[in-house]
Amino acid sequence: MKRIIAIAIAAVGFIAAAPAAASGNHWCRQSKALSSPGSGWPILAAANTSCPFAGNILNAYADGGQLRFWQGQVRSPVTHKRYRVTCRRTGSDFAHGKVTCTGANGIWARFTPLFN
Repeated sequence: MKRIIAIAIAAVGFIAAAPAAASGNHWCRQSKALSSPGSGWPILAAANTSCPFAGNILNAYADGGQLRFWQGQVRSPVTHKRYRVTCRRTGSDFAHGKVTCTGANGIWARFTPLFN
């Protein structure tokens, strides 16, 4: 019984330690990365990252070669400014990995790096 309680407390501590980017996130389905017209790629974006900007981040990452580490300038269609974004791919292969992109002013987006 003590072991179960200790595991439960550890799990709660892990959840509480989630990054700040997790609060206020929203799902977007905007991107030109898929070849089928009218479809979108699911992107989880922070509150400060608009869906059109998150789509531009995904497209820039895809155009950049889908590397494990990518950094570049991405234009926001909302602010009409360019922002430096850094993307890191985790996982040993594309099927099980995630790409997390971050930048100044709370820019944050996460997606799976599988493109047609």
